[in-house]
Amino acid sequence: MRITVHDLENPSSPEHRLQIDTPAELSSVLDRLHHREPFNLELESEYGFLLTVGIGGSISCAQHSPASGDPPYLVAIGNPSAVNDDEATTFLCGGTPTPVSSRQCIPFATLKHIAAYFLETGQPSPELQWEEV
Repeated sequence: MRITVHDLENPSSPEHRLQIDTPAELSSVLDRLHHREPFNLELESEYGFLLTVGIGGSISCAQHSPASGDPPYLVAIGNPSAVNDDEATTFLCGGTPTPVSSRQCIPFATLKHIAAYFLETGQPSPELQWEEV
């Protein structure tokens, strides 16, 4: 399986349009990127799906959707008991701050696991609860 990385905040980054074939390579790329200011990255699967991830230090988020842009759009729920609140983490996408509810934030380590699962299957990881938005 192969995915293509799209840096939605900095298209001139060396990772933009990088093709990744192994979970180890994906993990290494994510480790390099998680020190940047919080931003969005898109992983495009050969199976026709996208995993859009917010990376911001120890906090991340993820959304799974068809590459066609059609629904469904599924977001990972990191804290199911939280309510959608005003406490949001902001991830940059094309210079635009995009707030993500604390309910939808996940640890960076969890993001790495679900990204590896996506690399292998193109599907949202069963490790988390996913909710349609």
